[in-house]
Amino acid sequence: MIAYLRPQNPSFRCVDGEWRSDETVELMIDTAEYGKRALVIPQGTPTDFLTLPWWARPLRLFFPQCGRSTIPSFAHDDIYTRRIFDRRTCDLIYLRLNVRYGVKPWRYWAKHVGLRLFGWYWYYFKK
Repeated sequence: MIAYLRPQNPSFRCVDGEWRSDETVELMIDTAEYGKRALVIPQGTPTDFLTLPWWARPLRLFFPQCGRSTIPSFAHDDIYTRRIFDRRTCDLIYLRLNVRYGVKPWRYWAKHVGLRLFGWYWYYFKK
């Protein structure tokens, strides 16, 4: 499903309290529904790495914003924001990227379940 990601480890910096990418990121995705698509995430794209409502913020103890899930979270934030794919496909891409980047299975499955249960709000109502 994920053919490549360039650069492999893009860098990020905090600008005015918001994380932004320092580099343009290229991602090749192959899905059954959409076929092969090259995605370009421009330099300066904002991300929070892990969107949680105020009542769920204590979960950051178990799901840190940075680490192995940085790249999957960044890519997921972008494709959710731009509505490039339907929500289910966005979440599956996130799951596959987590596997590729070596995130522990219990972490990526817990995040995936959280996305499926609560991600609809951000996908449909946040812009």
